[in-house]
Amino acid sequence: MMETEVLKIILASQGAVDTDYLMSNIGYGDSTNAIITNREKFALCSPFGQPKVVARTSLKLCRVRGCTGSCKGLHLCKNFLFSGSCQFLSRRGCSSSHELNSDYNQMILKEHELESLSRAELCTLLLQSDNLLLPAICHDYNNGPGEYGICQRGDGCERLHICERYLNRDCNCHKIHDFSAPQPLQILRSKGVPDSLIPSLKSTYANKGAIRYADRKRDESNKGNRQRPQLNSTGSGFSAATNYPGVVPSYDLHVQPHDWHRGRWRGRGRVGFRGNRGIRGHWSVSGNQDYYPAQPMYLYHW
Repeated sequence: MMETEVLKIILASQGAVDTDYLMSNIGYGDSTNAIITNREKFALCSPFGQPKVVARTSLKLCRVRGCTGSCKGLHLCKNFLFSGSCQFLSRRGCSSSHELNSDYNQMILKEHELESLSRAELCTLLLQSDNLLLPAICHDYNNGPGEYGICQRGDGCERLHICERYLNRDCNCHKIHDFSAPQPLQILRSKGVPDSLIPSLKSTYANKGAIRYADRKRDESNKGNRQRPQLNSTGSGFSAATNYPGVVPSYDLHVQPHDWHRGRWRGRGRVGFRGNRGIRGHWSVSGNQDYYPAQPMYLYHW
């Protein structure tokens, strides 16, 4: 019950809140520590020294037509999840379920302890947890000079042409900083994202990046712990910003600009091959490849 209340507080704040606020205002004392360190439901991060808690879930929407329930995903129309209605239901019919309270969906929600969430709260949670609900941002667009960076598809690109720095901080570059601009708006509408969700997408994409980065750092830390002695806070990639007993160190997302810069360098002999999946390695003149550790997608900042 306490965990659900904390989750609702976070979801009411666009999916992430200051750790200080949770520790000081919800009245659960030391119990809050145990709640927010549940990595199945929360991601801890520390953008620029400010500890944050981001809501998350492993629940996904089922995308298998005619699924009998073996997917363990939510059987719900994406349009209904987004807005509470489906424009296709009255026109030509929609084969997806529009009943959040169906016996099957309630069973799945209870397994994830999410049965008390409203549709809107569940929408916020799934948008930043289910990577297939929203279109990706074009990283080629974010690299290189010119109107489209090094993206060769221009306005025909199926990824969002949005400045990645804008997601995390104020930015005055020449890239697009508005999800309502023609190219990103067209892509979002083609994916069924309603205009009502546009104002919250900046926070949603920032939260998605924080969850991915926290997972990556956790995986790297677990791998490192198996291979070498525990590193201290200056060498581990963790933030020592938290002062709360019982709260594990949050992941520090205050990285240098070159860590988030991504793009695609073509041809051998270039220093680095970067693409939509990030830095893939260093190609020498002979064509041999030395792999580098994965880099964070972008800076994370409110």
